[in-house]
Amino acid sequence: MQLSELRKLKENWDGDGALAPTKEALDTAERIIRMMREDDGQAIPWSDGCIQLQWSAGGIDVEIVITPEGTFQLE
Repeated sequence: MQLSELRKLKENWDGDGALAPTKEALDTAERIIRMMREDDGQAIPWSDGCIQLQWSAGGIDVEIVITPEGTFQLE
């Protein structure tokens, strides 16, 4: 999923009460994507409002989880 698609998600986007990604999480995700200079990754929404960014290349996987508050950690 692209970040632009995540921006369109509303509350209960999965039919099970999932939270929509917050503006803080989306803004942090956008900054990270710009810093990585990689557009071929995936942005994955979590039902708790987190966003996971994921890239795979040359046998190496990079995952970054962004909280609803906009903080993040490398997985």
